[in-house]
Amino acid sequence: MKCLSLCFLLCPWAWAQISFNAALTSDYVWRGFSQTNEDPALQLGVDWTHESGFYLGSWASNVDFGDGTDVEFDGWLGFTKELESGFSYNLGYIYYFYEGGSALEYGEVYLALGYKMVGVKYSRDLENDNGYIELNLDHSFAESWSVGAHFGDYQFDGGGEYQDWLVYLARAFGSWEAKVAYCDTDLDGIDIADRRVFGMISKTW
Repeated sequence: MKCLSLCFLLCPWAWAQISFNAALTSDYVWRGFSQTNEDPALQLGVDWTHESGFYLGSWASNVDFGDGTDVEFDGWLGFTKELESGFSYNLGYIYYFYEGGSALEYGEVYLALGYKMVGVKYSRDLENDNGYIELNLDHSFAESWSVGAHFGDYQFDGGGEYQDWLVYLARAFGSWEAKVAYCDTDLDGIDIADRRVFGMISKTW
């Protein structure tokens, strides 16, 4: 009986994979806005994925909103699957925690659909009733190079919306990756949402 119990506890881990990631970026940009007041950020994350499609993950980065908030910590869970036809789907929930700024915290449910190099994702903030829809394009070429583009539309329950867009070029060096990106929004007079170029170096293991 003890052997069976031990096997029951260990088998799910035998079918799962844990990966870690770290990145240094010249600017942490999220949905078109700098989250670090245009300063660099160090980011760390961990992901746990099961062969069934179920996954868990967490991620952290320094931030600077000018209000004493220092660290963002995200946690998520979900289920993803790629079909034989090449289509994929991803359904999950993510919560954004902020050290020093708990009033900013909220959670989102999301649904992503993909086919080959094209992905569409919709995120819904259930507490504030805001929605964000995005279109992502990613293409790999010459073995270690990749390019991509992003367009997003953020709609707020209290009224108003804005759009953001981004293009990037990346080069992989084994488990390392170097990326340079250009982004902008349609907002005027907001420095942290102006067009910008930023770079990132990341590693996964």
